[in-house]
Amino acid sequence: MNFLIYLLQVSACTAVFYLFYYLFLSKLTFFVLNRWYLLGSIFISFVVPLVRISVAPQLRQMPVMQQIVYVNTLQTTPQNLPNIQIPVATENPIDWLSLFKISYLLIVSVLAFHLLVTLIILFKKLSTKKITKIGTVNILYNQPKLPNGSFFNYIFLNDQELSADERQQIIAHEMLHVKLYHSIDRLIVKIAQIILWFNPFIYFFSKSIEENHEFEVDRAMANSTDKSMYADLLLHLSVAGQGMLYHNFSKIPLKKRITMLFNKPSAKMRKAIYVLIVPVVLVSCLAFTKLKNDLKPVEKENKAKLVSKSKPDDRLRLNKQDKSERPNKSNSSSSTIKLDTVKYRQKVKRTPEEIKQNEKFKAYQQTDEFKQKKKLAEDVMGKTITVKVIEIVNRDGVKDLDILNTGNHKTQGYTISYNGKKYLMRTMFGQEKELNNLLKLGDEITMKVFGSAFGKNSPVIIQPAFIYKNNVKIFQLAEADKIPSYPFSYERNKVRFADGQITHIQKYPNGKWKSARLEIVNGYQFTLNFKPTAPSFDQIEDSDHVRLRFVHEVKTGAKSYHINDWVALSTDNKGYGIKNPDFFYKFYTPI
Repeated sequence: MNFLIYLLQVSACTAVFYLFYYLFLSKLTFFVLNRWYLLGSIFISFVVPLVRISVAPQLRQMPVMQQIVYVNTLQTTPQNLPNIQIPVATENPIDWLSLFKISYLLIVSVLAFHLLVTLIILFKKLSTKKITKIGTVNILYNQPKLPNGSFFNYIFLNDQELSADERQQIIAHEMLHVKLYHSIDRLIVKIAQIILWFNPFIYFFSKSIEENHEFEVDRAMANSTDKSMYADLLLHLSVAGQGMLYHNFSKIPLKKRITMLFNKPSAKMRKAIYVLIVPVVLVSCLAFTKLKNDLKPVEKENKAKLVSKSKPDDRLRLNKQDKSERPNKSNSSSSTIKLDTVKYRQKVKRTPEEIKQNEKFKAYQQTDEFKQKKKLAEDVMGKTITVKVIEIVNRDGVKDLDILNTGNHKTQGYTISYNGKKYLMRTMFGQEKELNNLLKLGDEITMKVFGSAFGKNSPVIIQPAFIYKNNVKIFQLAEADKIPSYPFSYERNKVRFADGQITHIQKYPNGKWKSARLEIVNGYQFTLNFKPTAPSFDQIEDSDHVRLRFVHEVKTGAKSYHINDWVALSTDNKGYGIKNPDFFYKFYTPI
């Protein structure tokens, strides 16, 4: 899908650039400028869709997350599940995207092979001909099967009905093509035609480039010979065959060449029109490039692992932004699905201890301590700050100013000072262990805060995304989680969930989804079927990354599943997105 979109964007760029040439530049006599415009436009058309414009997003503080009271577990074989209704096999829909890719590559291969064979045959013929050299240029006389023309440093001359003066003019004409390297232009355009064989504008480019070559050479010839005599020569040779690659002396329509030959040169002031190329390129960039987030994603803690090991307590964790949040799209008019305004929780039976802890947490939220610590956390979240190390803390939480000297304790973290406030930067988990013994008292460091947490009777703990000491990076949080080996995970209410890319969307005649495929990074695939009465997915597009929640999966292959009973589909892991009313409210309840 991405490759198809790229080809369409390139084609759209060629249309914009050629229409500008046709409307504003084709009548001008600045042939050299027109030549470079036409070639540059083809090159820029291929480059513009690949450009990514960096946009620094406005950092925003996410709302306080509800206390986590469930455990994400790996897939296990469920016991005593209700009877699973195996769907009746249906006819597989035609995969038009794959069919187009195969057809496109087949046609490109045939055209490329044809070009290669043509070059081989041409040079093989040239090697058997009697050649006359003028410097580095090879001239082939008496070639009735080849029209008067040139290709690279070869000139073909069918001189059976030509006078000596006419032969000299043709040779001089083709010499200019050779010296100006016009054959390279033709070869470049031919390759572009192979890649964009379905795009009519690339053929317009080819025709205009050939015309411009002849106009450029005709104008140069007119400066050194009589225009009327040269026009008579064009008329004499106006009927001829057409070469696929080489320049043909009389291929371009005679009337157009003679008209351009006798036209007065365009006023130099009209070169100002070429300045309009700049806004054309800028508009193309804005229309066909993609925006990318300037902030790199950083590794978050393994939530499932931490939650499964921890009990509900009074701790609040604030994360700046989920790395799976849907990115902006410059080439899409659809807006990102909004987060739910209503919050939901899983329908699970809570233990008395969990209920007690939840009540304690709600009470703690009303205290001044909670509000003060929340303010401290918000002051640094997502910011790049310069701090000073004022204490070193061992793994028992004991502040010890001589830990580095004694070496008897492993460093749990460092107490740092920012704007006169104290924070604890912990180093006991995962990659943060790299910081052990890298810092000492009094060090000033620059860091970006990735996450923060605090609890009752505990300091505000911050997690660094990166740390610089003396302008040298000494720590960088990993940018990606380890790819899982399992197809999906379970929520506590037994709803399955998986994150992946939505593809192969098929629709009913009314525009609603009929089926789709979810492709996971580890190779697992889920084929989803939807009822005609299912909610609309207008705000989810092919290739979007989504979170799927479902039940009652049916295994159809080593890494494939069939799903009829989907629960929710969302582009944001923090919400539930589009809900299936047949199942969602069986497993979730509003808070």
